Amino acid sequence: MKIEWENCPEFGRDFVRKIREKVQRVFMNIMKNSLEAMEKGGTFKIQADEQNGEVVFSLADTGKGIPEEQIEDLFQPFTQADEARGSMGSGLGLAIVKRIVDLHKGRIALSNHPDGGLIATVTIPVKYSYIS
Repeated sequence: MKIEWENCPEFGRDFVRKIREKVQRVFMNIMKNSLEAMEKGGTFKIQADEQNGEVVFSLADTGKGIPEEQIEDLFQPFTQADEARGSMGSGLGLAIVKRIVDLHKGRIALSNHPDGGLIATVTIPVKYSYIS
């Protein structure tokens, strides 16, 4: 898998390096899901922006996406996407991600990219991120 920091200012990379381990787990779980969903040689892109005291990360893969009707359910424990994204895990990854993001007063949304693949948008207020 190729990871690209696309249009990502240095503050975005520094933010990821400095935030607590649990928030880093959010990115690892999303990347793990993307790796399982993509064909060999797929690309995982990370973009970051700061808006109104929040850091907004867009994490996108080149996998097959997820049927729209399944997206909201994926944040429930033991729920997996259909076979299009693989089903190798326990179905806890995105439930854990949602819980961690909620604990940091953040938001997460999943959407399909028009050209294929899934985009996870994670928004975390800087004041709740525990930057050291």
